[in-house]
Amino acid sequence: MVPCCRYSLRMIWPSRISKTPLVATIWGGMTTALDTVGTLIDNAHNLRAYCCSCRHCVKLDLEALAIQLGRHHGSMHKKLVPKLRCSKCGEKNLALILSTEETEGVGHV
Repeated sequence: MVPCCRYSLRMIWPSRISKTPLVATIWGGMTTALDTVGTLIDNAHNLRAYCCSCRHCVKLDLEALAIQLGRHHGSMHKKLVPKLRCSKCGEKNLALILSTEETEGVGHV
């Protein structure tokens, strides 16, 4: 069982949804929008789903999501959460937590 994620570096709650995608700075100072599942994979980011009802938190398998939904499927809350459901209680009231490989495990993420 994955421990509950009480603290995180970046939580995207449904009430604070931004229509602007998150941006990652890559080598050479260039930036890229983290708006698809493929860009999350390419830029070594992790995504967790946090159930706001039962507080269950699980790291999403981005490779499996890319196979099922396609690498060009949106990774923003509005596009991704309707496809997800809590594996513990079955609710769809989810938040997404974004982290990088370097910050994985910091702050219980």
